[in-house]
Amino acid sequence: MNAHGPDPELGLLLALGRSRLTADQAGVLEARLARPFDVSRLHRLAAEHGLMPLLYRHLVVERPDALPAETAAAVSLEFRQHAISRWPMARRLRELLQVLRDAGVTAVPYKGPALAAQLFGNYAMRQYGDLDILVRPSQVGAAVEQLQAHGLSAPHGVPADWDGFVRRTRHDYAMRDRRTGTLVELHWGLTYRYQGFRVDPEWLLNDPVEVNYLGARIACMNPSAQLLALAVHGVKHQWERLGWLVDVAELMSGHDPDWDWIDARARAIGFTRAWRSALLLCDTLLGLPDTVPMSRARRDRPAARLARRLAREISRDDPRPIGFVTRLRFDLLARPGAAAKLVYLSRLLTLPSEADLAGGRVSPAWAATYAVTRPLRLLRKMRRQGRR
Repeated sequence: MNAHGPDPELGLLLALGRSRLTADQAGVLEARLARPFDVSRLHRLAAEHGLMPLLYRHLVVERPDALPAETAAAVSLEFRQHAISRWPMARRLRELLQVLRDAGVTAVPYKGPALAAQLFGNYAMRQYGDLDILVRPSQVGAAVEQLQAHGLSAPHGVPADWDGFVRRTRHDYAMRDRRTGTLVELHWGLTYRYQGFRVDPEWLLNDPVEVNYLGARIACMNPSAQLLALAVHGVKHQWERLGWLVDVAELMSGHDPDWDWIDARARAIGFTRAWRSALLLCDTLLGLPDTVPMSRARRDRPAARLARRLAREISRDDPRPIGFVTRLRFDLLARPGAAAKLVYLSRLLTLPSEADLAGGRVSPAWAATYAVTRPLRLLRKMRRQGRR
């Protein structure tokens, strides 16, 4: 983002970032459509940032003359293919949630098609490639047993001798649905232990709300819990996709979160700075209503600095993922105080990665020596990626 605001294509994409546009938002969109912009770049950015469905809704269905006919036809075809390909996944999620419910397992969907229905009224209005289900840590074994009995593979990438370690330091099992080929991630948390921000699953599972989903009523996180979960997910991935910010902005605008509840939980897990940076980033890029409390966030200079850096990173016209050094810098800035930074670094440098476990590179027998080899692996990774 330059000193004069977003470039034409990014600005247009940001103007599309709502399920329904207010009169003021529609006016901003019309003004940006009146300026020259690169149609092919807009189309590409929408796909990269997970906003193709909103591009279709706002610039094809609601404004059929906004795009050249060839581009409008391409976007329409892309959305139809997306909706058709996601339908088996969305239907399978409903079935799996019912399987777990019948077995007495408390489970709620996380992100994916259920969030699309909750925020945008349609399972196809978000781009997603897998299904995520959250359960209590105490019910993970029962959930795995039920899911395997109903067509899912055993958790992969987790050697049997490391299962206890994974339960303590990771947050999900990856399972493959043999019926649809879909990856299903069974969560008992939101982040790895080294990342911190350990959200208590009970915060997310308590007081669910019912959502209309493919003709059924399913339990989903309430707006406050959903907002906290999405903010943690976005910070974990450093908001690489605008679609994640749009989800958060839509929740803030279209629902009624309990801001005091979120602030208290954020403080409890050391997430306050990261949470405030998310508020500022959403407000800078998408604009938030006056009902969102912003005063403390605006006074938090480190949070504002983090938000500015993230905004610049998002606006890069560069398909490369965020490099290791840049990601490390953001992660450290998101953690307040030297103690939190040291804890994060010590865990990052000593805990085995998913690739290590899946590849059988380490075993419990020599886990104590891993603190020596892990930093060397990270150094080689940093050199391969460069210092971006």
